Amino acid sequence: MKSYRANFYILIFFIFLGIVGAGIFILEKAPEGRSGGEYFFKNAEIQSKNFPVFGEAYLLPIERALTPEKKEGGQVIEIYAKSVLVIDDLSGKILYEKSSREKVAIASITKLATAAVILNLTGQNSPAGAGGAKYGLGREITIDKSAIEADGDNGSLVVGERIKARDLLTIMLIASSNDAAVALTEDIALFGGQEKDAAYFVGLMNEFARKNNLSDTRFANPAGIDDKNNYSTAADVIKLSGILLKEYPEIFEITRISEANVRSADGKYSHFIKNTNKLIGRLPNIVGGKTGYTDKAGESLLLIVKNPANNHKITAVIIGAKDRFAEMEKLINWVF
Repeated sequence: MKSYRANFYILIFFIFLGIVGAGIFILEKAPEGRSGGEYFFKNAEIQSKNFPVFGEAYLLPIERALTPEKKEGGQVIEIYAKSVLVIDDLSGKILYEKSSREKVAIASITKLATAAVILNLTGQNSPAGAGGAKYGLGREITIDKSAIEADGDNGSLVVGERIKARDLLTIMLIASSNDAAVALTEDIALFGGQEKDAAYFVGLMNEFARKNNLSDTRFANPAGIDDKNNYSTAADVIKLSGILLKEYPEIFEITRISEANVRSADGKYSHFIKNTNKLIGRLPNIVGGKTGYTDKAGESLLLIVKNPANNHKITAVIIGAKDRFAEMEKLINWVF
């Protein structure tokens, strides 16, 4: 009996040592500022979840800002933007997240969807013009007063000048010109026999969002001007970027051009434009991106960067920042 009791106590002792050892391991692995229990359960949850960029639905299991497990010698960073999401495009793994499902104003990041719809319309889905003609990027557009009066930068466009649609697309994406966006989308409406306003094109944008399951996104204008009905989420912006990379890669090819000299179709005017994304030429391996700013949205930035170590693409979006370039640069350097 005594031998049995002694063996029982020895067994209990080793079980106790195992529990204590596991607890110490978890505490040591927990990132700075996070409890061991919180790390254990959250890390298990993250590792079991992927972020399906092209899927029909996605529910992030995170309610507060996360950072991946700290590497030896690394630092835990704090990003102060209102909404943030960083993913590895190949695996879909979330690398950093903060309020990524919150509906927010996205300013000129809207123009990425505008560009996608424009390119879609220049293909087989083009509206039929007079005599069954199809809309093409070689079409010449005459700039009128309604475009020049659009809120925001005009991209140095001049009333009465003729400029090709592809050049307006370039000005819209590089210089983030609202006037170029308005001129393009109003011309598309007229070409399709519609009223010369934003309503027709905005309807196409919202149909694009619906078909691509951007369920938390709504558009009210093609330029991203402040409007309570023009919003998205960091998660939807990431998903939009994935769609563009797959279906319209030329959009991001344009957005990584640092500067360009665009001439009007008649040669009378020349427009020297510089990219609003100051990280072009400052950070290596940029695939593309888009800036955004309004008083309501604050500073926003989408950036896609290729990881030179494994050729994975990292997509990051920051919305509602006070210094988008400094925060994005800090994020990208931290990820790599």
